[in-house]
Amino acid sequence: MFEYLDKGYFPGWVPNAIRRKIDTSELAIPDPEIEATANLLMELLQVNIAVYVAYADAKSGKPNGLCQVFKAANLEVGQLMTLKHFERLQGKYIIIAYARPVKFLKSTLSSDFPT
Repeated sequence: MFEYLDKGYFPGWVPNAIRRKIDTSELAIPDPEIEATANLLMELLQVNIAVYVAYADAKSGKPNGLCQVFKAANLEVGQLMTLKHFERLQGKYIIIAYARPVKFLKSTLSSDFPT
């Protein structure tokens, strides 16, 4: 079983070797409800999950944010509907699904890791 959080604030699927380089400023501060939802979605959809504050500065394009480093998951319609359902229940958060296993985009951080 995959756990959303790994000893604190980082999603457990983010490789330890680059955690200090990742910008987490747009991630939601985890609480038991966020953690339970993320764990459930990771199990149901077989993807990696990150939960963001809904009103984060979308235009900022953080160069070392998760979306700039990791490849998004390719979801089927039913999976996307499930994710959006849980996102609506959470209300103030955006839930993003990332590929499992982890796949890197071409970025300043990915050059150290296999694709």
